[in-house]
Amino acid sequence: MNGSNKSQLKAGAILSYVALFLNSGISILYTPIMLRMLGQSEYGLYSLAASLAGYIGVLNFGLGNAVIRYTAKYRSENDEEGCYQLFGMFTKMYGLLGMFALIIGTILTHYSHFSFQAL
Repeated sequence: MNGSNKSQLKAGAILSYVALFLNSGISILYTPIMLRMLGQSEYGLYSLAASLAGYIGVLNFGLGNAVIRYTAKYRSENDEEGCYQLFGMFTKMYGLLGMFALIIGTILTHYSHFSFQAL
């Protein structure tokens, strides 16, 4: 590993820590404002919706990075057919994941009244 790679690695680590501290600080300042604006029960619903959106985002399974990696690989090899096959495969995969998310979202929406009954 040469000096340029080490400095880039250090810069990446420092930026990751800066982002972590900024996100934490913003959350600490942001939460009381949202609680005051929405109220406790609405803020809870907002937090639930945000966490569900995060879980749905996990359905990506890192496929975006795989598309970038293999596109770069096939283009460096001048393999257009490989690119076309790759894009077709990922289009199918994203289509299936989208359908899965739509079905689960529809089911959760339809039965949400069971989750939000007064205790």
